[in-house]
Amino acid sequence: MTFKQLFNLIGIVTLGVGLTACSHTGTTVHEVHDHGDEMVEAIEQVHHEMVMETDSTSAQDARLMDLVNRWFSLKNDASKPIESFFEILAADFDIVMPDARISDFGQFVRWYEKYEPAGHSAVSNFTQQSVGGNQYSLQFDVDHGDKVMKHSWTVIDNPRRPYANIVRMDVQEVMQEASAE
Repeated sequence: MTFKQLFNLIGIVTLGVGLTACSHTGTTVHEVHDHGDEMVEAIEQVHHEMVMETDSTSAQDARLMDLVNRWFSLKNDASKPIESFFEILAADFDIVMPDARISDFGQFVRWYEKYEPAGHSAVSNFTQQSVGGNQYSLQFDVDHGDKVMKHSWTVIDNPRRPYANIVRMDVQEVMQEASAE
């Protein structure tokens, strides 16, 4: 059995220390602990090539998860150049977070200069829905260890580009119930 067949059978890939990706239709979970741009880019390419041969829904899920993974791999590693974000943000984007609203690259640069990387982002409950043309609505949760954030993204996907582009991102903290002691 080839690696590709094994991936399609069980949907789990572990490449390098600390990088695990689990992909299947429905709920998708990815954990990325970055070990360098070359490794992340190689893994993204392998993942993209492996999944593109599956049915179109799975291939689109994988392509959109590639965007999510790219966002968090860039966001959680301050050593990566800020220009890398420009390949995944649409020219006219809007980001709404609990502590900031960002709608141009100048604001993004100022926000990113003050941002403290989380270092760990576990994505779960990923869903995507076509909203017409090449536009998609993405919904997922992100566990940063100390808090969980609900993400709602609108993206436009041009298959000729390496990644879909984020048009709108809404991020809200999920209020967790206090444990009974």
